[in-house]
Order: sequence, then structure tokens, then C-alpha cells
Amino acid sequence: MGISDILPEDRINCIGFGKGLEETPAMYVTGNISGEYGFFISDDLGESFARINTDRQQYGVIHSICGDMREHGVFCLATGSHGLMFGRQKNLAKP
Repeated sequence: MGISDILPEDRINCIGFGKGLEETPAMYVTGNISGEYGFFISDDLGESFARINTDRQQYGVIHSICGDMREHGVFCLATGSHGLMFGRQKNLAKP
């Protein structure tokens, strides 16, 4: 999935940045991409996205998302019902 896969009915709710694999920062987004709701990471500034949550991990309304600037794949969500949530992307590629 990438920017070209975003449909007119899709919606990006939040965008945040964190440490990338190389010099390009990782981009984190919440919203709908290709008709699928979730939390996504992009290591190529939106050319491709990987979903980093499951259908069981929704956490209500997400007010903000950001990545850790020290460790790739670690992110924080500000939720409307569960407070602050921290996550770690599974199967991280090592820089």
C-alpha cells in the first residue's frame, strides 16, 4: 500500500514521525488506507505503508501518533479512552 493506493473515501486522521531505518524518518499514520482502518508505518515517506496493529488493537479514538526518535518501530498513541499507549512494530528490520 502506498500514497497511490489511498482512495477518495479514505482518510488520514493523524501523522507523526520517528526514527527511520536510515536518514529518512519513519512516518506513522492512523486512518483508512485502501479501505482498511489501522495504524501504519512508512519508511519511504508514504510510497508504501505497513499496518502495525491488528483488528483487536483499535483503542477507540486516536488523537495523536508519533514515533520514538531514538528507536525505529517504537511509537506512541494518544487515545480518547485508554490514555497513552506505546507500541513496538513486530519483525523489525535492523538498520
